[in-house]
Amino acid sequence: MSRNNIIIEFATKLLSPLIILFAFYVQINGGDEPGGGFQAGAVMSAAIVILHLLKGNDITFKLVNYRFLFNLAVLGIAMYMFPGIFGLVRNMGFLNYNALDVILTDAQHYGIVIVEWGVGFTVFSSLTLIYFRVATRGETNIDVY
Repeated sequence: MSRNNIIIEFATKLLSPLIILFAFYVQINGGDEPGGGFQAGAVMSAAIVILHLLKGNDITFKLVNYRFLFNLAVLGIAMYMFPGIFGLVRNMGFLNYNALDVILTDAQHYGIVIVEWGVGFTVFSSLTLIYFRVATRGETNIDVY
């Protein structure tokens, strides 16, 4: 292994956990503002992409595989849809967070948090799945469904 690979590997091992920690920070603190979930999902996906570029398919797919990412995307979409459907059922409009006041005391806040976490999960898993498909040129034996 050349000297450059050792430096890149050390930097990646050092920075990947910090990038993931920063993604959680953005998710938690950006949950009250538009785009917080999207940004956190994109940063988390970038950490997985960096790890894949360094370690390759075997180690990365042990950490996050296609089935996990696909299920996480479905969970994220469901989390986004829950407050919307709940508002429609209560005849208060789609994504009217005040419809959640039946089950939550601070409905507006928790409704936004649920939606932002759903967006974060969906963006992370979707961007990572797209990257994996492009990086492996679609040559995978893992069945997504």
